[in-house]
Amino acid sequence: MKKLIVLAFFTLLSCSTDTPEESIVTPVTYTLTVSASEGGTIDNTGGIQNENVDVIITAIPAEGYIFSEWSGSADGTINPLTVSMTTDKSITANFTRIQYTLNLFKVGEGAISQEVISAARTTEDYNAGTSVRLNATPSSGWIFTSWSGSSTSTANPINLIIDETKTITATFVECSTLTKFSVTGNLPDPTDPTLKVKSLSPDCSISQVETGTISELYGSIGVRLSGGLLPYTISWFVQDTLSPSTAANPTYRALPETENTTSLDSLLPGSYKMVVASIDSNLIVCENGSMYYEEIIEVVGQKPFYIIDGPFVDEDFCSVSFGNVIIDVFDSIDGNLSFYYNSILIPSSYVNRLDNNTWSVAILNTIESADLRIVNEAGCGVTVTIDCIP
Repeated sequence: MKKLIVLAFFTLLSCSTDTPEESIVTPVTYTLTVSASEGGTIDNTGGIQNENVDVIITAIPAEGYIFSEWSGSADGTINPLTVSMTTDKSITANFTRIQYTLNLFKVGEGAISQEVISAARTTEDYNAGTSVRLNATPSSGWIFTSWSGSSTSTANPINLIIDETKTITATFVECSTLTKFSVTGNLPDPTDPTLKVKSLSPDCSISQVETGTISELYGSIGVRLSGGLLPYTISWFVQDTLSPSTAANPTYRALPETENTTSLDSLLPGSYKMVVASIDSNLIVCENGSMYYEEIIEVVGQKPFYIIDGPFVDEDFCSVSFGNVIIDVFDSIDGNLSFYYNSILIPSSYVNRLDNNTWSVAILNTIESADLRIVNEAGCGVTVTIDCIP
């Protein structure tokens, strides 16, 4: 009997030493899908997440937008959002445009127009970042003077960036209607005396024979001024070619002793500026042209025309009543020349052009001393005396 008990105990010990198989536990996961509407982004890409893990998602609005709410598997406006992964979830961050109000007012009589240059307008508000152009249009008898409030500019129109709620007032004031300044020519046109011009080139008829060139001191300006607000002053300036200047911004210096005159004489060729300004600055006028006027008037120089050499007369010129004259003349126009001896026009058949500058002129009825005047096609003339007196 004892033997059987020992055997049974041994058998039990032998079975208890066997190693059991290990079990593998698979974690539970869920999918998180995240997205953002127009106007922003999120800082989490989502993906596979373990069960009960907390995931933080932050909504980041773009410039001009604000975060509005979560939708899908989440709601509310808390940002950042903490999501507990207990199931598959799909979450969207929603953004909306920031909008501001543009309040417009006016003082006086006129209208304000609005033009959207970029972005868009919804109802009475503008999306943030919208560029708006405001244009003030005065009623008849009124002028626009300035903006006030969110802009203090005097320009019209103006451009605004709507980056906050803005209030702007356009101010209009009553004005007096006057005739603008008007400046017309008051010098007879040499080519058509029925017309009037504002300036004349140096007068070719007043040539300086002794220097061999045309005088440069006989240009003139003559104008007639009408309209504008009385009283006014007239000032004259000449372009200073010796001072630093550019074509777009020339330098002018005042001409002494020329104030309040409408005619100038003995002028060098060049650019002259006329400035007319009303003295009464307190009156508000509807047109700026009735209180201030400015104009550039050009005095054009004559092209070179002068005697190079001569005149040379032949032996018969002073011994008999006729003879030939040889004279060299430079004419930049390079046209035909007319010759006058003793104020009498010499027929063209008596004139012979030997080369570019040299002319031969046959003269009848010569006298002891007389002027030979030469005139080019522009009407410029040079005069030289032919003297037979020894």
